[in-house]
Amino acid sequence: MTAPSDVDRDTLVHVAASASGRAVDDVSDTTVTPLGYVANNPTSEGVYLVRTMARSGNVKHPVAVVLKVCRAWPAADREPIAHELRERLLDVFRFEREAELYASGILEALPPGLAAPACFGIDRDEGRAALWLEYVEEERGDRWDLARFALAARHLGRFNGEYLARKPLPTYPWLSRDAVATWSASWIRRVPQLLEDEAVWSHPMVRESFPAASRETFRRLLSSRERWIAAMDRLPQTLSHLDAFRANLLSRHRAGTTETVAVDWSFFGIAAFGAEIAQLVMATLFYHGEPLEPTELAAASLDGYAAGLADAGYHVDQAALERAYAVNAIVRWALLLHPLAAVTRPEEMARRAASQRRPFEEIIALIARRTRYLFPLVTACEPLSVGRWTKSAHSPG
Repeated sequence: MTAPSDVDRDTLVHVAASASGRAVDDVSDTTVTPLGYVANNPTSEGVYLVRTMARSGNVKHPVAVVLKVCRAWPAADREPIAHELRERLLDVFRFEREAELYASGILEALPPGLAAPACFGIDRDEGRAALWLEYVEEERGDRWDLARFALAARHLGRFNGEYLARKPLPTYPWLSRDAVATWSASWIRRVPQLLEDEAVWSHPMVRESFPAASRETFRRLLSSRERWIAAMDRLPQTLSHLDAFRANLLSRHRAGTTETVAVDWSFFGIAAFGAEIAQLVMATLFYHGEPLEPTELAAASLDGYAAGLADAGYHVDQAALERAYAVNAIVRWALLLHPLAAVTRPEEMARRAASQRRPFEEIIALIARRTRYLFPLVTACEPLSVGRWTKSAHSPG
């Protein structure tokens, strides 16, 4: 098995040949550098940029590839979680999923505009997998504007739309299922206690960030969570990346067109219609922290997504699309309040700030901003009405 501290020469010769498209006799001057990223997936061991000097005959040429190392979820980390949820999470956090996905060929048949990094090799052993991937560098230094997010949404819509309109869903056992509800359940399992913690809600940082009625609204959301999940589960199902937000999307120009290159396919699987576009908007704004107006990003992304669905032959009523988006956003994001518990513990505040690479006050501000955006959606979207689809609301072709 390849390890970042001891890259096997023969493996790297093979990878360099695949990456450069030419025979490689030897490699030298190899460096392995961690790629900085915020990891919340317990199966991620590390992502590294590997640079080497490849020799083909008498000619030397530089090669750069990405080495992504995945591991089984450590037993010690999952032990404190209740058995039923732990079993569900073991399915969501399958360390081998991305390797299986590349081996399946699905990523070689993505629709126009959407791409994944090429895979040059996979090394596996017990409880570990290493993927040698194409190094994709973005060709711009500026932030994405609304039009670029709309284009990415259109590319994602084409992908989701293919499986909504005409392609049968694959049946591979390694595909994630129920990932949205399970992932969010792992983060909110302590929210009931948090909502009753007076020290947290009376803390100035929390009191000044959240409207007075927020706590009661969170309680209602928690008590009705199963209804929201049931509404989400009634939606049509499609194949989804499930973590396609700004940090996992790169822009690349090829053959006169702009591509959206999606990385980190570790949650890939079958999910409700709307999950993909909800994650694009919510994680981009309230996790990645893009300084865009939420309603404007949502509107641009939903318009682009609808266009992509139509490109694939799947037509949906705008109101139905907006409801599907809202339900997915609420299930996955509305109750992610766990960082608030740290406000009474300075050491935990510091740990979270270091983990998320932003000041703790900014983490709380993003949660508060997210709450102000989501609460009107909660009010406007009656969960029991979602999923009562008619032919006029939802139709392939």
